[in-house]
Amino acid sequence: MNNKNISVKIWVQNSALSVFSLIFILAFGEWLLPKFLNKVPFRLYGGVESELRVLAQYSKQSVLPRDYIAILGDSNSVGLGDLYNELRRNFWSWYPDYSPAHFNNKKVGIDVISFGFAGAGSLDGIWSGPINQFRHINARGFDLKPPKTILVLFYEGNDLNNSLQFIRENYEGGEDIEELLQSDKFNQRLNHQFQKSIDETDGGLKTNFLFTKFLINSVKNIFLEKSKKEEGFQHIIFPAKPITQAIVNGKMVLLPVHLQAPPTFRFSLFDKNKGHVEERSKVGYYIFERATKKMKGLFPESDINIINLPSVLSTYKIVSSVASFRANMGKGGTVDTKKLLQRHLEVCQEIFKISQRREVGFFDTTRYLRDASSKGYIHGPKDWNHLNESGYRALSDGISQFILHPDEPYPNCVHIS
Repeated sequence: MNNKNISVKIWVQNSALSVFSLIFILAFGEWLLPKFLNKVPFRLYGGVESELRVLAQYSKQSVLPRDYIAILGDSNSVGLGDLYNELRRNFWSWYPDYSPAHFNNKKVGIDVISFGFAGAGSLDGIWSGPINQFRHINARGFDLKPPKTILVLFYEGNDLNNSLQFIRENYEGGEDIEELLQSDKFNQRLNHQFQKSIDETDGGLKTNFLFTKFLINSVKNIFLEKSKKEEGFQHIIFPAKPITQAIVNGKMVLLPVHLQAPPTFRFSLFDKNKGHVEERSKVGYYIFERATKKMKGLFPESDINIINLPSVLSTYKIVSSVASFRANMGKGGTVDTKKLLQRHLEVCQEIFKISQRREVGFFDTTRYLRDASSKGYIHGPKDWNHLNESGYRALSDGISQFILHPDEPYPNCVHIS
């Protein structure tokens, strides 16, 4: 046999060995990863396919949580904010605490997971998102039991607005508010959206190869992170002329302009219908209540509690006569501080009434966040849309107290100054 044939044979053997080794590694990874999903490091968490990321959360003892607490909501339940952004830049932070799930897990000693995701409103944050994740997980061969406790985070800053935006984009009726809530057409449309949201995952499962996709996505995410510039928060501005002044750590300080507030403004829900926010908020409350009712019907044995989370401006002791706010729908501007506080109270009370009608628990975290903000900033310094580490710890302090001592007489929806 000449040297050329020998070289070809060696090349074929080496190639076959490489292919076999790769297949073996991938097959072993496909077998191993599902058993240790909760050991995926923080920086690689995004490599897990989105429908299974609940199982990759490390705020629990094992892949499948037991007698666990499930948190539902938007980016606040995920833990987005300055702490999260800082940890993303630290490759060596393998299992850091940054979200309400982590902090509450440490405080109460119970498995805690979050079904939340950024940008969620009532329909997808309380209903379709959690349900689709739950159904997908079990359809993939896991046996995730219903949660023992469900915490529904209602965020005063934009949850009502997100529901109104959903209606604006998906409903073409022209009724006024009172007619809308009694409209068969509107209710049929809502029922259709609820059913559509859970039918989307019944058309067939995604392909397997969990480990292979995890590797590909992880490499892709790391590469994109290195090539992407740091996100800016252009709307966060400290004006030269004082607008919003608050007391923090015993001193009067300026707050940025355009911060999230309770719904206090006029806007157009439908092109030909304009009115006060008190009227339009009824639609947001209605959708929130319907989503809560749906969730309770699906998990009748779970202990469901609504957790009221105040907006950014409601968490500080504002001493200026007016405050600058940013609107999610319509234009922002300035609002009388007394009116802002009154709207905060009204929204909280409406959500509390919903909890009573649905016969679920209710806990207002305002007192804990106001106490924390009196000692230091609980947002920012860059991201003022979300709590920072001090804010999330204060939020979790309140929630953990409620979980451990649910029968205590908590001061919900009381007047703040």
